[in-house]
Amino acid sequence: MTIPQNAVHKSLANARRRHVITYLQDTDDQKTSLADLVDYVVEQETHSPAPERKKVRIDLYHAHLPLLVDTGVIEFDRCSETVRYRSHDEVEAQLDIEKSKKKDTSPEWELDGLTETKRYVTFADLLIDCFTREPI
Repeated sequence: MTIPQNAVHKSLANARRRHVITYLQDTDDQKTSLADLVDYVVEQETHSPAPERKKVRIDLYHAHLPLLVDTGVIEFDRCSETVRYRSHDEVEAQLDIEKSKKKDTSPEWELDGLTETKRYVTFADLLIDCFTREPI
């Protein structure tokens, strides 16, 4: 299944969403519980300051997972709190490019894995999503 290029970029525009996809790719059946996913994201973000587990869970549940569902990258069952990755060549190729860029980027020029320009663009996308999305 192919997804539009703008959906690929939107899915990968945030570090937490990249962590979600990376974790799901690495699981045997590309499926996990929300609790395990939260633990992984918290572990990835323990550089400074360490995020609170509850805040990460709320952020994933209400913002990032619904966006990834909307773009067709994952399936999320809210009742069982199970997340399943839907494999996409476009997403995986772009994620590989992002990973290679990160290796080439000097840490002092990064802010949580995003350059300052990308951070503002991501924030603008989030604001647009907030005002155009139907309530859950």
